[in-house]
Amino acid sequence: MLLGRDRSGESLVDARRAMLRGLVERGIFGAWYTLQDGPIAEVLFARNRDNAALEQSLGGYPGVATGEVSLSIWTQWLGKGVLR
Repeated sequence: MLLGRDRSGESLVDARRAMLRGLVERGIFGAWYTLQDGPIAEVLFARNRDNAALEQSLGGYPGVATGEVSLSIWTQWLGKGVLR
């Protein structure tokens, strides 16, 4: 999944990272990383193919519900051992 960057800058970074960390700890997502620049802020990895459930899990992410942050699903198969 790809989460877009909004204009809030650094004000919500801690809240957003805490939410993503919680989703990874609960096993909803396997991992995520943050991009420093550009229109995409976060890239999340999941094995789950239930797009509706994944989108719902990010409904509380600051800015998603209001449309300030874009949320898109990018389907990509990654072979075993690609990510470590």
